[in-house]
Amino acid sequence: MERLNRVLLLTVAIVLMAFPAFSQGVLNTGSGDDPADPTIIQFEKLDYDFGTFKAGDPVKAAFTFKNVGDADLIIDMVQPSCKCTELTWTTTPIKPGGTGEIKAEIDTADMEGKKEKSFAVIYNGNPPVERVNITFTVLAPEGAAPQGDADGDGIK
Repeated sequence: MERLNRVLLLTVAIVLMAFPAFSQGVLNTGSGDDPADPTIIQFEKLDYDFGTFKAGDPVKAAFTFKNVGDADLIIDMVQPSCKCTELTWTTTPIKPGGTGEIKAEIDTADMEGKKEKSFAVIYNGNPPVERVNITFTVLAPEGAAPQGDADGDGIK
């Protein structure tokens, strides 16, 4: 119990020490924090259904977005919901009215059934995070026994 209290105290101390650094702009928050000069990312849509795939066939997609704000849009990070997803994205600043792209490839080798995945785009906007949701169904290989939660996302 004493060790748990020390760990909790240390965690709180680290968070409190880091807070001033974030508020002073250590992260790339850009001009999106200024409501008078917002940076806004806009996807065609935020929910995609890619249909049905055979187990082992990768789900590949490209998501185009537009900077509909008044300042350069800069993506700090794109975080997938699971380790089965590989992402690449536009890393250069995107001028107002310009477009960028996020490419996703999802490994379906150990999946079966309906799947829901997502990725969070962390950028210098207001709000600073946008989430894109992806659904698809993976068919089991011919003659295969039903699998459990092989990809670790909690969905069978």
